[in-house]
Amino acid sequence: RKCAHVFEYAVLAILWINAWRKTWKGRDYGAAVGWSGVACVLYAISDEIHQAFVPGRGPSLKDVVIDCAGVVLGIFLFSVLLKWRQSKNLG
Repeated sequence: RKCAHVFEYAVLAILWINAWRKTWKGRDYGAAVGWSGVACVLYAISDEIHQAFVPGRGPSLKDVVIDCAGVVLGIFLFSVLLKWRQSKNLG
């Protein structure tokens, strides 16, 4: 189950980065990555807060860390794919 969370948050980060890049065409890539990371981490925290109110479940800082690992993985994968696409277009 934890691997699924890593994958889900990696996809979430990629979608956020892509959305910010399309919205802020004039801004740099770092801003899109930064705000995407912030949005994903806040979502991970809000998900754990939500679990505090679900019977039989509870919040866990460990789960937030696992989700954040997925965010980092998503940012890394997006960066690698972006550089790969740019090298294909230039070559």
